[in-house]
Amino acid sequence: MKKELEIQGMTADTPFGDAASAIILDRLENMIAHEQGVRLGEDIEALHDMRVYSRRLREALRIFKPCFPRKRHKDIYGRVRDVTAALGDVRNLDVFIEYFRKFKDSGDLDPACADAADALTAWAAKQRESLREKMIAFLDQADLAELADDVRDLADAPKDENARDLLVRLAASGVPVAHTAAVPAPDSAGLSVVRHGQEGFAEAAARELMARGCIRPRDYKEFRDVARKMDAPGAPLPLLLADPVAEHARRIIPERFEAMAALWREAMARREDPDIAGLHALRISFKKLRYAFEILYLAFDEEKRNAVYARMKEYQDILGDLHDADVFFDLGYGKLKNSVKKDRPDSALGFALLAHRLRQRREELVAAFYALSDEYPLEALQRDLWDAFHAGYAPLPPGSQAREQACEKGDDED
Repeated sequence: MKKELEIQGMTADTPFGDAASAIILDRLENMIAHEQGVRLGEDIEALHDMRVYSRRLREALRIFKPCFPRKRHKDIYGRVRDVTAALGDVRNLDVFIEYFRKFKDSGDLDPACADAADALTAWAAKQRESLREKMIAFLDQADLAELADDVRDLADAPKDENARDLLVRLAASGVPVAHTAAVPAPDSAGLSVVRHGQEGFAEAAARELMARGCIRPRDYKEFRDVARKMDAPGAPLPLLLADPVAEHARRIIPERFEAMAALWREAMARREDPDIAGLHALRISFKKLRYAFEILYLAFDEEKRNAVYARMKEYQDILGDLHDADVFFDLGYGKLKNSVKKDRPDSALGFALLAHRLRQRREELVAAFYALSDEYPLEALQRDLWDAFHAGYAPLPPGSQAREQACEKGDDED
């Protein structure tokens, strides 16, 4: 794993809330550090790096979501997602142009096919200039300096014990409330003690917090909703922000792994008839597992985590190349149909040859994925990932801790 992703002075026992602040600030600073390079447009890697760090920031916000006030978190998460989207179109064309330049430079293309590659590259370069203007306009309007200040303010939130943690503590220790039918045995002074596992315990804790002035009346509904989830039969108490980051990781990583593994199993079942859309979904899920691994790296032994990270990256690289080949095949095939429609047989031949070569490349990458899955199957990846956890923080089965993973419905796009 890249050293630049590590935070100095943190360990597996660093409190989750402290890790949230440090990691979110690190991902933020790395994202905005590339803004000037993106505006200049002299090095396409600046755009790539800024987009990658915007994704890493989003994943940090997603993982540390329980640390922050819901409304502020939702607003900031959405604004960071908009940055990722704004950078995406230009970056995709950068990849497209570079891909076809290398394709042509290989020297293994029929002249008509090479001409088609040139035509696609010229088309993409023209599109890129138009989209780059829109991207710069977005950056001007979005005011990344203001966004950065808002993220920094948000990152300060976990430094104090928030009302959510107080809610958990009250529910665990018992909350004195007025006598209700839910708790038949009254304590002294006509009060009852409501504890975790008893009907209505969490709502009672939320009311107690508001009475103590820990929750503003306008925020009560949010905490009541959290309380009701905790009040569900069999629901465990959420972890506290003061708990070690590794304690959270042993729950989060298995959840991410299982989401990826379900798609992997589907891909294996379709080996004789590969589902390209399913492999693309697997690529995105693999990426989210890897980003979570980067964020929660403190839970893992350094040497072992680097070995596992390298194997995960092998899979993601193959699936990423497959995605590119598939997108570019669709574009080449679209140009072929357009040439036939306009009765331009010369260009149609070139695009037909190019589409054929891209189809071959896609098939080669599908075969490479399945070959790697034979060499290093899902079971081996899980074994090595589980073995990399620090002693005392063994991974827990998915679903053993109630959590809110999604930040927005439909936020699974690339």
